[in-house]
Amino acid sequence: MEAVSGEGTPDTEAEGTGHLSVVEDGTKVHVLELDKGESLSVNGNDVLAFEPNLEYEINTVSSISGTAAGGLTNVSLTGPGAIALTTHDDYQSRYVRTAVAERES
Repeated sequence: MEAVSGEGTPDTEAEGTGHLSVVEDGTKVHVLELDKGESLSVNGNDVLAFEPNLEYEINTVSSISGTAAGGLTNVSLTGPGAIALTTHDDYQSRYVRTAVAERES
């Protein structure tokens, strides 16, 4: 998986076999699988890691309200592949779990 820094800039790559642990202090991690052609756009601060086969584009947030809401960048990802997202509170975690459950049904 490819790690992403706090503002959405790729900075670490890992390859090989075995387990890779990635964490961010005080957050909950959710792994989502994107199907081929399926897209997701998230705040760059919330992207912990993603598989290298995902296509991605990093965009600067142009509005002050968008920046105040959580960061300077958004990351758009297109599948297939897995993405690890972080959430900072129970509300965000419930939202991610609900989105995953709706997608799987």
